[in-house]
This record gives sequence, C-alpha cells and structure tokens, in this order.
Amino acid sequence: MKIIQNDSKVVHSRSLDILVWSLYSLVSFLAVYVWGSQLGWNFSGLDAFTVFPLLGLLAFSLMWVHYVSGYVRDTWFAGQSLKKSFNITSMIVLFLIIVHPALLISQLFVNGNGLPPGSYASYVAPGNTIFVIIGTIGLVALLAFELKRFFGDKSWWKYAAVVTDVGVLLIALHSVQLGQHLQSGWFQYVWYFYIITIIACLVRIYYKKLTRG
Repeated sequence: MKIIQNDSKVVHSRSLDILVWSLYSLVSFLAVYVWGSQLGWNFSGLDAFTVFPLLGLLAFSLMWVHYVSGYVRDTWFAGQSLKKSFNITSMIVLFLIIVHPALLISQLFVNGNGLPPGSYASYVAPGNTIFVIIGTIGLVALLAFELKRFFGDKSWWKYAAVVTDVGVLLIALHSVQLGQHLQSGWFQYVWYFYIITIIACLVRIYYKKLTRG
C-alpha cells in the first residue's frame, strides 16, 4: 500500500512539473513571437535597443508563472514542491531583470546621452521618465529579495516578500506605460491578463495570511 502511495506521489509531482514547465515554455514562446513579429523576423540589425525589450517581456512572463503556479500547486497538487523549477527560473529572471536595463543604459551612454536618470529623457518622452524610475524602483525591490541568503533567518525577513510583490506591481505599471510591444495588438490583452491574474494571486496570498492571523 505504501509503495502505491509513493508511486502516486511521484506521478503527481511529475504532472505538476510537466504543467509548470509547459507554462514557462508557452509564455516564453509568446514573448519571443511578439518580439520577432515586430521585427519582421529580420535579425540582421539587432542592437541593444532592439534586444532589451525582449528581456523585459521574458522576465515578467516568467514571474507570472511563479505566481500562477503557486495557485495551481495549492489547488490541484497539494503537498508537492515547486522549489526546483522556481530556483532555476528565478536565476533566469534575475539575469533578465539586470541585463534588461543594463543594455539600455549602456547604449544610451555609448550614444552620448550620459547616465541615468538624465539619459532616459533622450529615449522616452519627458512625461514618461517617471515610469522608467518606477521600473527602477521595482527592480531594486526584486533584487533586495536576493539578500535572503544573508538575512533569511531574521524575524523581519517575512516583510521582504511584501517588498518583492510591490516591486512586481511597479514593474507591471512600468511595462504597460513604456513597453513598445504592449501598446496595441493581441499581446496587449495577454499582458493585461498576466497583470490581472498576478493581482488575483496576490489577493489570495494576503487574504490567507490575514485570515491565519
């Protein structure tokens, strides 16, 4: 009987892994597809300005799976772990969110526009500079979570998750206002779906925390 139960757990775990990695693959494909479509699948003129938007699309898309997979796990795969896939994709997201602004900043500097925040005004409309800064604050909030390895055992560390969640929402606002692939077309609605479901997941998470006291 115990062997059957163990086998059932293994099958359950594999099913969750397949589902989650399928979601990661799907959202990555959609991001690359909308990016490549806008370029007409002509990559001969790639530079920092054309590549950095893709990194932002991929980073937020993967973070969406982080939130949704938690709901999927708790609802249909209770007791199963997402640690392995989360750890792998978290490192990918970390790379993407660092390189995404780094490419823009470096290219603006090379073009003679100086350094942030002044250089941003040469790339976006003056009124939109605030949304670049909002994205930067969101980035710092996400990077702060990487300090868990040093302060994870502190009693106050539980509040770091709140900072991370706020950071994701700030990045969502940043993306909607500035994302060149998100201003029109079908992918705009996909992106709104990502944001709405992340908010729904956050409401669920904090409701559960509050009701547990």
